Amino acid sequence: MVSKITHDLRTPLNAILGFSELLSSEPNLTDTQRAWLQTMGQSGRYLLGLIHNMLETAKIRAGKITLHPANFQLLACLEGAISLVLPSFQQKGLVLRSEISSNLPTSAHGDRQKLTQILLNLLNNALKFTNAGEVLVRACYADDWLHLEVQDTGIGIPESQLNQIFESFAQADNTQGEGTGLGLAIAHQYTELMGGTLHATSQLGQGSTFWLRLPMPAVPEDVASSAPSRNVAKPWLRLLVAEDNPTNQQVMVTMLARLGHTATVVPNGREALAILERQSFDLVFMDVDMPEMDGITATQEIYQTLPFERQPPIVGVTALIEKRDRCLQAGMFEVLAKPIRPRRFG
Repeated sequence: MVSKITHDLRTPLNAILGFSELLSSEPNLTDTQRAWLQTMGQSGRYLLGLIHNMLETAKIRAGKITLHPANFQLLACLEGAISLVLPSFQQKGLVLRSEISSNLPTSAHGDRQKLTQILLNLLNNALKFTNAGEVLVRACYADDWLHLEVQDTGIGIPESQLNQIFESFAQADNTQGEGTGLGLAIAHQYTELMGGTLHATSQLGQGSTFWLRLPMPAVPEDVASSAPSRNVAKPWLRLLVAEDNPTNQQVMVTMLARLGHTATVVPNGREALAILERQSFDLVFMDVDMPEMDGITATQEIYQTLPFERQPPIVGVTALIEKRDRCLQAGMFEVLAKPIRPRRFG
């Protein structure tokens, strides 16, 4: 039930966030119109975060959260998470700094997605409760353990409440009811699931520091460099978009056209298979939940029936990112979560 509700909420958000970002790049907007679009986008992303946190909390309570460890680029993961929130810090007039030790391995083995979410949750918490000054991210590495620290100059947390901040829906008394309290709870649950520890120190009026310690074995350079590249980007791709929602079709086609790509649209997996039997495409964006034939089934059919030289790389698109494993097992080489942002195609 929770997954169905989440899908139904994320699908219209894909259109809201997609069109607001597309409109914000129009050259003839007034400053007022641009500000409205920025507010629309911020509100949509905030709502998206609430939806994600509610779903993750429900899954944690049901014991349905699992790890998906793999080799990944550790430094790029940390820098990517920091870059995602940097515009929000700049807009609030805050400084976001990072001090990353030179001993950090280039590649490590672990659950990249959960590590990213933990760091994002800690950074967003610091952003929410810091009104002036800076937030500092420190990262170092020792004996196959990653050590992260997020330090802010925010409002601080009363000492009597430090042991409660990682509980769902918990908030310190001095937060004026801002936020849901789910972000820190999810970060704590993810950390424990990964075999690590997360705790905090704080002083009222002077800020807080969150300390994270995670087992993250380093991957030798020869192993990391032998992993196959998934970079298929090149200019003027011939793209196939399989998507049943007309509004989301328009969002995808418009985003791709602005990047110079030509997109053909079909409303379900059966028609995607049929058109691929007749002509070639460089890349397929395959919605996972469609009538007639869903995206996972269609992907399996494409790779089972088409000659190898006619098989395009397929990117799954879904509002339910927990289907990622099934998508990859079906043969998709990547999975994008709705709502899609134009920068993901860059």
